[in-house]
Amino acid sequence: MQQNDLSKAIARSRRKAPHPAEDLLWQALRNRRFLGLKVRRQVPLAGQIVDFYIADKGLAIELEPSSRQSGQILSARSFRLLRLDPQSVGADLPGSLARIAAACRQRIDPPDPI
Repeated sequence: MQQNDLSKAIARSRRKAPHPAEDLLWQALRNRRFLGLKVRRQVPLAGQIVDFYIADKGLAIELEPSSRQSGQILSARSFRLLRLDPQSVGADLPGSLARIAAACRQRIDPPDPI
């Protein structure tokens, strides 16, 4: 199995068994419910699998702590990474959505398509 196929298989399996905070956030983001933006879930991106990705804004969102290296890899390819604490998402969904909205406003030009 090639690396890209493997990444897709891993992403698919993660979509089937999401973390509770991820599922809560997904309900708020899916179907263009969030600022009319298309949000994808569990996306292979630059050799990483990110929890959420907003292509129009070049914004990757991670709920669980990821390595500093993953942030550097994404930054090197002109993607931005927003890390959210899963407990904070569960306790304060509106606050988490406000952080995502603020990050979306900062980006003007999206990176090249993946």
